[in-house]
Amino acid sequence: MARRGQDSGEVPKAAPKAAAVTVPRLGPKELNHRVDVRHLRFRTTEDLDVLEGVIEQERALEALETGLRIRKRNFNVYIAGASGTGKSSILKGLLKRVAEAGPVPPDWCCVSDFKHTDTPIVFALPAGRGVEFRRAMEQLVTDLRTEMPKAFHGKGHQERMQRILNEGLEAENKGFVDLARRAQEIGFLVKSTKDGLVTIPLVNGKPVGSKEYGDLSDEQRTEVDSNRQRLEPVVSQFLEATRETEQTVHRRIQDAQRGLGKEVIERHFKAVRATFADAEPVLRFLDAVEGHVLDNLPRFLPDESDPQKAERALRRPMNEYAVNVLVDNSETKGVPILFENTPTYHNLVGKIEKRVENGIYSTDFTLVKAGALLRANGGYLVLHARDVLNYPFAWEALKTVLRYQKVQIEEMGEAYQFLPTSGLRPGPIPVAVKVVLIGSNWLYHLLMHHDDEFGKTFQVKAEFDSVVRRNPDTMMEYARFVATTCRRDDLLPVDRDGVAAVIEFGAREAGAADKMSLRFNEICNLVIEADALARDAGDKAISRGHIAEARRKRYRRVSLMADKALEDVADGTLRIDTRGAEIGVVNGLAVFTFADLDFGRPLRISARTYQGKAGVVNVEREARLSGSIHNKGVLIISGFLGDRFAQDRPLSLSVSLTVEQSYGTIDGDSASAAELCAIMSSLADVPLRQDIAVTGSVSQRGEVQAVGGVNEKIEGFFKVCKASGLTGTQGVMLPASNVRHLMLDPEVLAAVKANRFHIYAASTVEEALTLLTGVEAGERLPDGTFTPDSVMARAAAKLARFAEKDKGDKGDRKNGDG
Repeated sequence: MARRGQDSGEVPKAAPKAAAVTVPRLGPKELNHRVDVRHLRFRTTEDLDVLEGVIEQERALEALETGLRIRKRNFNVYIAGASGTGKSSILKGLLKRVAEAGPVPPDWCCVSDFKHTDTPIVFALPAGRGVEFRRAMEQLVTDLRTEMPKAFHGKGHQERMQRILNEGLEAENKGFVDLARRAQEIGFLVKSTKDGLVTIPLVNGKPVGSKEYGDLSDEQRTEVDSNRQRLEPVVSQFLEATRETEQTVHRRIQDAQRGLGKEVIERHFKAVRATFADAEPVLRFLDAVEGHVLDNLPRFLPDESDPQKAERALRRPMNEYAVNVLVDNSETKGVPILFENTPTYHNLVGKIEKRVENGIYSTDFTLVKAGALLRANGGYLVLHARDVLNYPFAWEALKTVLRYQKVQIEEMGEAYQFLPTSGLRPGPIPVAVKVVLIGSNWLYHLLMHHDDEFGKTFQVKAEFDSVVRRNPDTMMEYARFVATTCRRDDLLPVDRDGVAAVIEFGAREAGAADKMSLRFNEICNLVIEADALARDAGDKAISRGHIAEARRKRYRRVSLMADKALEDVADGTLRIDTRGAEIGVVNGLAVFTFADLDFGRPLRISARTYQGKAGVVNVEREARLSGSIHNKGVLIISGFLGDRFAQDRPLSLSVSLTVEQSYGTIDGDSASAAELCAIMSSLADVPLRQDIAVTGSVSQRGEVQAVGGVNEKIEGFFKVCKASGLTGTQGVMLPASNVRHLMLDPEVLAAVKANRFHIYAASTVEEALTLLTGVEAGERLPDGTFTPDSVMARAAAKLARFAEKDKGDKGDRKNGDG
């Protein structure tokens, strides 16, 4: 807070009687917030240890530790805070410590269901055993494809097959001999041809062909037909017996084949069964594989008559026996930690890939891929909230998994009834994953307001502060952070004065001299830029000069709009007077924001008062160019005027209040103190100094209240005054409560020290009026009047005249009506 009783600057000649009360003016000591290097106990950052942990984030760390420790449903964590405050870095360190102590979660495998091929089977195995099982199955199939042909082409098996065939052939031959004998007894000759059995009638012991058959007598033909009818049951009986023989042979061959196949299978399956004897899902799958192999033995017995065809058959994959390891935790230590930077629906839930062969899409269970939620099962999944919300269906899918603790890998269209397709649908997989969302406070409040499920699902909020109190301890931690940055990014060391300059930059970013910014990205970038300047200069350490030059260059890169605005003032396009005094006109201050640029610029505010009942007319509001906060500020001015001047009679006043040459929307109440001064100047007919710009909001009691952007505003008006020539009387009046926020540019501080520019701190509207008019603002006396010849007294007198005239006008209208 500034001291009272200091010189308030030169009073313009146009002002009436000089004020008896002075207004605080801040001197170099009040404005100099440079770091006392005695608090920095080192020569360069090489003398400092690396910063372990964070700077002053106890609240956030406590919330994070609570959220990560509780392994219950819905206790997911939302980390809120400004970008660049180190949220991700801090989280990584915490997760690493928590994860190392946790148990390694199981692997997840996907295998074929031979009965229902569209619903693969998913099961868990202890960590590392999924890959072991996959390799065992691969080796098993390889061994079967090698050993089966050997066993089936072995001499013993071939002799057995031949023996079965010979026995069947012998039985068929015996049956045929018996058929031929019985046919001959009936009067027919039976022959076996490639087309089947042929029966030829016998007449007088001789075979009769079709030609001779026509020469037979009717009696002979009748006998032949009668004998044929007697033969048919005998042939049918023979054919039935032959079929039974063939079936018996085929069955015996099949039994022999399956027996041999089962023998080979059991020999090779035995080791796998022993290895996974404690894994019931594996044993069930091996039983199913054994049955499927026995039913498909020909797949393991390529036709060796064609070597090329046999070779192709051996190379053809047998995916139905493969093991798709969806999640492999064989190399995981502790619980898994996963940062998903592209949280699309498929990257979160999983997907079923396709293969293209000859222009045809196909898939199988080996193309099922796990998403982040399954891969982080049993551990922690870290997502950026904005990214999740940007990708279609990802947010709803995430909430569904967290709500039901199950993940269903399927096509997006199937899940949301969008282009549903027929295909694979693995069963739901139970998951127990803790999700950590990183986002802004704004996004947190938006989700809490619009999504009922969000608050239920994310019950722990860890809020990171973007500023920290500036004291010797935190300044040393800041220095250690700079040292950590230098070592991590291979930068030159920063000397003690350079670190002090970095701390001052952090205070400026925080918008307060007694605080420092925790947006570490900005700090890192500044040090990196200063390192480049130091290396270009051939220096061995980064100094204050390098930091200052990096700040100057950084501002120059983005300040084109600010320079253009200054040019408009300098060439008279925008009218801003920085000399003399004028009634009802004051220089207000505003901050303009363009992406990464914030700069201050003066605005010419004018007020005109006259008789009427309109009250304070905000021209910006009438033109729909003012925001709600600006409108509120103007309404507060009306409250102040009523409090001061309408205790005995209603106000008879119309005020036209505007920001001149303003063509865009204006918001905020930081101009309300300046606007009130302009109105009081117009009412009292007392000119206001144009060499002093004003910022600050005002209460209905006339208190001047703190506003934002005071550094940018002061520097903006200083540049305008410098462009037109510093007179030694120019300056800025700001709220006294904003003094602690001042971290001004060294050039402004030098001008203040040289008494060429001034900064005043006002606590009340009365102090501001006294400063701007050179006339005592005045106070209310016991009889309800104000200090004689003061600003308030003059304004009250004019309002009294307005009221009397208004009263007379009403009487004239009444008499005229009578």
